[in-house]
Amino acid sequence: MNAEYVITGLGMVCALGVGCDEAWKAMQAGVCGIRPFGRFATDAFSIRIAGTVPDRPVFAGVADRIVAYAVEAAREAVAQASFPEHYRAERIAVVMGASVGAQESGVERIAVSVAQACGARGPRLIVSTACCSSTNALGLARDLLQMDMADAVIAGGADELSLELFAGFYSLGVMSPEPCAPFSQPTGMSLGEGAGVAVVERSPEAERRGAKPLAAILGYGLSSDASHPTSPDPRGDGIARGIESALKDARISPAAIQYVNVHGTGTNANDPAEYHAIHRLFGDNPPPVSASKSFLGHAQGAAGILETASVLLAMQHGCIPPTMNFKGPRMHAPADPVAQATPRPAVVDAFLKTNSAFGGANASIVLARPGSPFAPLERDEPGRRTVYLLGAAALGPGGFAHPDFQAPADETFSARLDSALPKPERLVRGLDPRGLDRLEALLLSSCALALEKARLKLTSSLKTETGLFVGATGISPSSGEQYLSSIKERGPASASAHAFAKMVLNAAAGAASRALSIKGPLSVVSAGHCSGFLALVYACHWLATRGDARVVLAAGADERFAALPKIVDAAGCLVLSSDASLARPDGPLLSVAGWGGAGADEPLLAVAQALERAKLTRADLDAVIRHPENLDLGEGLDSRAIGRLRSSFPPGEARASGSLWRCMDAVSLLESGRARRVLVVEQAADLISLAVILGRAEGTKPCRN
Repeated sequence: MNAEYVITGLGMVCALGVGCDEAWKAMQAGVCGIRPFGRFATDAFSIRIAGTVPDRPVFAGVADRIVAYAVEAAREAVAQASFPEHYRAERIAVVMGASVGAQESGVERIAVSVAQACGARGPRLIVSTACCSSTNALGLARDLLQMDMADAVIAGGADELSLELFAGFYSLGVMSPEPCAPFSQPTGMSLGEGAGVAVVERSPEAERRGAKPLAAILGYGLSSDASHPTSPDPRGDGIARGIESALKDARISPAAIQYVNVHGTGTNANDPAEYHAIHRLFGDNPPPVSASKSFLGHAQGAAGILETASVLLAMQHGCIPPTMNFKGPRMHAPADPVAQATPRPAVVDAFLKTNSAFGGANASIVLARPGSPFAPLERDEPGRRTVYLLGAAALGPGGFAHPDFQAPADETFSARLDSALPKPERLVRGLDPRGLDRLEALLLSSCALALEKARLKLTSSLKTETGLFVGATGISPSSGEQYLSSIKERGPASASAHAFAKMVLNAAAGAASRALSIKGPLSVVSAGHCSGFLALVYACHWLATRGDARVVLAAGADERFAALPKIVDAAGCLVLSSDASLARPDGPLLSVAGWGGAGADEPLLAVAQALERAKLTRADLDAVIRHPENLDLGEGLDSRAIGRLRSSFPPGEARASGSLWRCMDAVSLLESGRARRVLVVEQAADLISLAVILGRAEGTKPCRN
């Protein structure tokens, strides 16, 4: 069995209880966790139920519930996994999914808090693709192990129910007055909350230390609908592409899947789309399909991991979860929705978990019971590809593009901040810019300009093979202010639905994917000042190891923010490809020769990994660009370090995109012939260290098709 990576620990905080034992007992008893609640006043709403976490002393008086939920679930998972003494804290990573994040506090606090509680000092990062976040986080945990950035990964997701969240979904008109009934009546969703965490390790190490795996991660997939800000493609094409990507990564056929746990919100938009996707892949005889939101509610960033956990708990007892509250099928209901109140006895070797999200994001993951008998399909592509850099662009205050930007004197800097935004409609044919907020316009403009620099046209076939990975540190401040003002001025029951759709970190990425019709893998990651750089490393790994994308845009954007005056308007994008024939015919052929990552305190380990992957030594490097500029890289690298180039980023901070500006400096050195290989090193305090080697590719450039 293709079981290189396994889950050895599991933790849950959800509407059914605190801890896996409580949750399983509730499932056995047919308890639905969706009920009236009293955390905040609901008098203004006609809907007054949700899947809230039961009151427990551990949460009494807690101001930051999302962190408290995450820490509690993580502690349970780590206790079950029982790390051996030889696992260094610096080799234990944390990847947490979260849906909604404020600029002031930062979503990274969730990963940092979990790491501190569990003694993990490896990479700490966030995945924020709304309701797909924790499913994506599980897949990224596997990738961190593949890249040797960790020996174990604490992965999952967390979210809490707030008045602002409740008001937002109420404004969309998609909530049900009764506990949600996926594929049945009445239509509509029920909100939930909580946290789920899994410990992911390499299978051989787990076996050596006698751990008892709960499941094997066979593969995962991502996709973009490029269709609508809040609803999936009604034909289910994007969901189907995500599932196909997961099955290909897992090297198994649809026939090997014996059960599907769907996103299953119960809405008229979601349920038919999932039905069409499943029908497309499994034909007229799909496996049983059920929806755990029928008893957990929709836990947003924690949805995927909590629903996955519900399946793993049931599988341990020879069952699969039910679809509760089922009163008869609606049109486009699956043939077997497991319509009952309690888990159904069934032995499942492999199952599929799917989630969809705001911004058109889709994530699917394939997991298997330990010891499952089936064999994976043979890979039909090489295991490692060269990653080429086709084009790059960066925008600074006032829309100035690198390398044309000249850092202004301090006294003129504030004026630059108030300059006009870039005009994305000048770069994207047929684009209607109305409805784009400032952050969306910046990100889209950098992506479109990078494609223009690469002279790459996304044809219909290439659009499904093109992905977008974005580094983000917060929502658009202007949209956030607009949404909160609508609640304050009109009341929570009349909140702005348009502004609410932008209250997720992946809103800008979704807008860019729709404008450019990008339909391949879509992900948004956050790691402080390394956010854009992390998107670049993630994109490189995806292209190097998988065959479902030929092009990936790695991007990041920042919007100036009154509460944090040092933050500036900025964006950057690098166009990457595993296909050298897509490179522009003129100019040097550039590549990403190597990359590596480690905990925040170990930048030298990240550098060593990048050099090893590139098969280079320190002596082979012509220049080093580092951030912070006083970062100590030791003898042989400090002497090659260069300061900011003249075109480098101006005074101020660009947390998500600043690292991509520094990559642009490396590109300038390579294109001008001043260097053949440049190391770029980034360190984000308390979060992560990353290193990338950019260089001139060896050999002859192939002709573009």
